[in-house]
Amino acid sequence: MTVLNLFNSMTTFKEKAFAKINLSLKILNKRTDGYHNIESHVIFINIYDTISLKVLNSRKKNIYIESTGPFSKKIKNLGKDNLCYKAALLFIKKYNIENDIVIKIKKNLPIASGIGGGSSDAAATLKVLAKIYNIKLSKLINNYSYEISRELGADVPACLHSKKITMKNIGEIIKNISYNTKTVVCSYKWIVLVTPNKEISTKNIFDNFNRKTINNNNNPKHFNHLFKNDLKFYAEKIEPSVTDAQKLLSRQEGIIFYSMSGSGPTCFGIFDTQNNAINAKNKIKFLKPKWWTNWSSIL
Repeated sequence: MTVLNLFNSMTTFKEKAFAKINLSLKILNKRTDGYHNIESHVIFINIYDTISLKVLNSRKKNIYIESTGPFSKKIKNLGKDNLCYKAALLFIKKYNIENDIVIKIKKNLPIASGIGGGSSDAAATLKVLAKIYNIKLSKLINNYSYEISRELGADVPACLHSKKITMKNIGEIIKNISYNTKTVVCSYKWIVLVTPNKEISTKNIFDNFNRKTINNNNNPKHFNHLFKNDLKFYAEKIEPSVTDAQKLLSRQEGIIFYSMSGSGPTCFGIFDTQNNAINAKNKIKFLKPKWWTNWSSIL
């Protein structure tokens, strides 16, 4: 059984769960188990949920979830379906933990929006538990990356790294991001996110995927070979506001590149300066006051 330090049992630990952006997303093939193998260039930005976690002295293996924040309403009743609950459950099973655990989620990121909010929350939960129980994060990743991606979702291993990386297959393979991609995101460090007031089912997008109908007629041609999202065409068909969001981004001063993250509906634009990013965010917010719009630096 993994031993808990007495100090840790009296302390609340906090971890930022940073938003994830898929700069690209390529569907490689469909697996026999029904999942799709993918390859995606991923970055993280300085907008985040916050996970606060405390381990109690009581030893009944209970996991308690509390939530606050602007997007907390939609996760309050998830119970055992909450990814933080599932992450904690996986951890206590793997490391034979008996203590009760309280997890508080400050939910600042929109739900089902393609920026990995739930996955990042789950990863932050694992990070905090590893810290509390003196387990090296690298060891946790190396030992259980495949199980984490299968049980918690393909984005969770990437969120455990929270840096510029390339994820592959069902997320369990993590590689350094390519030199060309890294050069772009290191040269232009400002990003604007635009999330239409809609939710898109990831399962629905993947179920509709057909490689023969992929259309990646994106923006600046010199970036098209780097940043393609095979799911964008299907998200635009299901939810036209995804196209509208990209059009708004494309018209802003200083825009370098724009696309959709993950399976949507969040769209993003990378900008040349902080001022242009802030101005773009304010203009889009004025035009679409009901949409979630924000700007950030790239980590």
